[in-house]
Amino acid sequence: MVVYILLIAVVNLGVGFALAVYLAKQQPPAEIAAPLSPALARAMPSCVTGELFTVVPEPDTELSDAAQPIEKRDVPPESPTIAPDEEEPAGAAGQDELQMDVPREPSPSESSVIELQNQVHGYDGLLVDIAEDLRNPASPASPEWLRGRLRALHDANDEYLRGRDRAMDAFEPLHKDRPELAAICDSVQEAIQRQANRVQDANESIDCIHVEASFEESRGRAACEANRLLDANHHLRDVLDEAMVGIARREHWLLEAGDSRREDPLTGLGNRAGLEIGLIEWWNQDPQRVRPLAVAMLDIDHFARLNERHGRHFGDQMIRAVAQLASTETRGSSLVARYRGQRFVILFPDGDARAATSIVEKLRQTMELTRLEVAGRDARVTLSCGVADATPTDTTESLLGRLDATVDEAKRYGRNRTFVHDGKYPTPVVPPNFSLQERTVVL
Repeated sequence: MVVYILLIAVVNLGVGFALAVYLAKQQPPAEIAAPLSPALARAMPSCVTGELFTVVPEPDTELSDAAQPIEKRDVPPESPTIAPDEEEPAGAAGQDELQMDVPREPSPSESSVIELQNQVHGYDGLLVDIAEDLRNPASPASPEWLRGRLRALHDANDEYLRGRDRAMDAFEPLHKDRPELAAICDSVQEAIQRQANRVQDANESIDCIHVEASFEESRGRAACEANRLLDANHHLRDVLDEAMVGIARREHWLLEAGDSRREDPLTGLGNRAGLEIGLIEWWNQDPQRVRPLAVAMLDIDHFARLNERHGRHFGDQMIRAVAQLASTETRGSSLVARYRGQRFVILFPDGDARAATSIVEKLRQTMELTRLEVAGRDARVTLSCGVADATPTDTTESLLGRLDATVDEAKRYGRNRTFVHDGKYPTPVVPPNFSLQERTVVL
């Protein structure tokens, strides 16, 4: 009888174990990260939507054994007194949306920066048109045409300087007696003065171009001046964007910014303000800073050279292509933002740097194997990447500064590679092997 009972027990254990193994195999694979809560998802605009490009052929996107997905880490349970976002009453959600749609009266400091941004934006449009004309092989090859383009460039520079003077006259008095904005004001004034010096130097160089001596050489010099002015103007644009975020932070209206103020118009991703809001919303959900957050930064290599060779419109398409790839590879469970220029940031909620590095490396290698084609012209683009874990004591400035330094280290070591910040120093990542194929992307 005892033997009979033991035999039945052994059979039951075996059947139970086999059933457990079978059921485990039927479970879907783990997600990269927990889906974003509605509150955090609203912190930044949605990623690029629609079909941006055609891929020929479709690459094999399966990960090898070397790549490990981000595993959701254990997190403390939410306080039972806080209702989950999914259960927010429809009426309350509708009220929030209505409040976001109500225009907020800009502060004087905000208005002064907006005026400077408008000056930079208008000047940028003129420079792009002139630069495209100068590099377009179909443009007239006549000295008179080139003299006209040089006059247009000189006039655009003069008009920018006059507009800048008017905007600065309004900007400086507003910040003179506000010590909390002193650092922001100093950075803006320094960048504007640097840009003004660059514009004045360009005018002097333009005056020294003698079209009659050599048409092609003169055209090349003019195009070079236009591209340098664009680079300087884009740097000033980034400084002003950073200044606007700083003012919003100190005046406590950043979270009230509407979608148009947090969205990058070129890519549809979050912009610098959207990134700041995303970080603030995440930390607001986790005030004790116990939940992990990995952050990555990506930068397009040799972007200035790409613009000079193919033009600014081509460069814009490259930025959109990288934005689309980053959005696709993170599978909607992360926040992707265009930080500045050709530099992007990805937030990985509830993920650590080790697992985020695997995703970033796959993204980098995919871009390396991609040939981008725009209107019959093609180019290859590589990325320098940095990854870091957010710490409990981080601010947005310290976190982004650490990532900037990590990406710069990757570029110093030759570009087209990923570095991870270990808490003390940036260190290189040994690239894992992925099952990837070369592909052509038609933009």
